[in-house]
Amino acid sequence: MILTVFTPTYNRLSTLHRLYKSLCEQNCKDFEWLVVDDGSTDGTEGFISEHIPSAPFSIRYIKQPNGGKHTAYNKALLYAKGDYLFTVDSDDWLPLDSISKIQSIINENRLSFSVNVVGIIALKAYEDNRTIGKEFPTDNLVTSLQDLEKGGNRGERSVVLKISEAKSYPFPVINGEKFVTESVVYDQIALKFNFFVCNEILTICEYQPEGLSSNPKRLMYLNPGGYVWYFVQRAESETRIKNLFKYLIQANAFEFIYKGTDRLPSMHRHKILYILTKPFGWLAAMYYRTFIK
Repeated sequence: MILTVFTPTYNRLSTLHRLYKSLCEQNCKDFEWLVVDDGSTDGTEGFISEHIPSAPFSIRYIKQPNGGKHTAYNKALLYAKGDYLFTVDSDDWLPLDSISKIQSIINENRLSFSVNVVGIIALKAYEDNRTIGKEFPTDNLVTSLQDLEKGGNRGERSVVLKISEAKSYPFPVINGEKFVTESVVYDQIALKFNFFVCNEILTICEYQPEGLSSNPKRLMYLNPGGYVWYFVQRAESETRIKNLFKYLIQANAFEFIYKGTDRLPSMHRHKILYILTKPFGWLAAMYYRTFIK
């Protein structure tokens, strides 16, 4: 089996129906749907169990105590049976040819995928077909995440990862925190691998008013350890001075906010600058504590 469609979910029964319908309508059914339920209490388990016998594709369901989307992803890496993992959030859905497009891209570019390409980066769109973020300047391109960002190609994307490689890059799990940004994993992968980039819409999105992206600054404040991890990683690999100072200040800010005991990553390349920017980090931490808390 080439593909595992992985859906992390937490109390999203109202939107899971739509995703399931879009999976049933795919013009290629050669995939499994792996649902990792992060402690839902809204009847999600019953809904999935009801459809397992009759679905035109394999469904597997795993329930875990509520720990955050990143812990569900780590579990998916352990249990997925496909060669590639396509993460589709429970409030998103797929165009009817999404699975067949992914399989065609993989099959038609096997040489690239066998060398240093870890997966696919493609587009997401709103329900009215407007793409989220701008299209890539070149279609069917093998490139790095760093080069995409330098070209201004940031934001929400459809991502398909080779599971055998992704298993080496699980999310860090920090006691008491339920969110770690996906960039922590993608940045680590990008240090070693490239991606196949294409201007195909593989996912349709509808952002929920109470979703993770609805209040990003509060999300950061509530999960400071994860953001220390993110900003330290970013600073270690950054070459542009302006961005470097921004990352150093933010890393310091969330280190001040963090009160846990888990071991967080240390700064290696920019230790002196990290120390020098601590006063600015303290001021940023005061801002978060005063206005975001």
